[in-house]
Amino acid sequence: MAPTYGVVDGKDAPARNLNSAGPGVSVVRKNRGFSLIEVLMVVAIMLIILAVALPNVANMNASYRLDGTARGLSSLLQRAHFDAIADTTGYRVLIYPSTAASDSNSYQLQRRTPAAPFDLSAGGSYVDDGDAIAIPSGIDMTTSATEIATDTHAIFFSSSGDVVDSSGDYISSDITISLTNTLNSTSTVTISTTSYVSIQ
Repeated sequence: MAPTYGVVDGKDAPARNLNSAGPGVSVVRKNRGFSLIEVLMVVAIMLIILAVALPNVANMNASYRLDGTARGLSSLLQRAHFDAIADTTGYRVLIYPSTAASDSNSYQLQRRTPAAPFDLSAGGSYVDDGDAIAIPSGIDMTTSATEIATDTHAIFFSSSGDVVDSSGDYISSDITISLTNTLNSTSTVTISTTSYVSIQ
């Protein structure tokens, strides 16, 4: 005999099966949570992804810093060229390579005072035009520019914006400044004999 839960019209009514949903009846079941094994598997997958991604992110950051440093140096050289023309005076960019005993891995823009075309003509001296700019850590700098003092190189611009040597003579070959990061990637800033600045 079927179990009953009451009497309807004098007859026994069958009990409802509360585990099955009939018309208009919603059944709420208890959700089963994640097991420890499932959680550990997700964590392991995330760690693998991080292990693969982090070196790539570090390499990208090193490349971006190298490119940004080269662009910054190139912009300063171009500024020296145009400021020399605008101010009708000599400018120079001092380069302190990574091997320098002091101020290593930095560069500094300077202008001639009193105004004069070249470095050694008619006396005078150079004064800083802005702060020295440090090369970010992890990047080494070398240059073929003229060494005017121990560990100090200089790129000279005449009052007409031409790249010259310390005596005011036109340079006979291009000047290069090489920047190398920890990945041994190199970016080279070149100043041509016609004062054109490029990055390779």
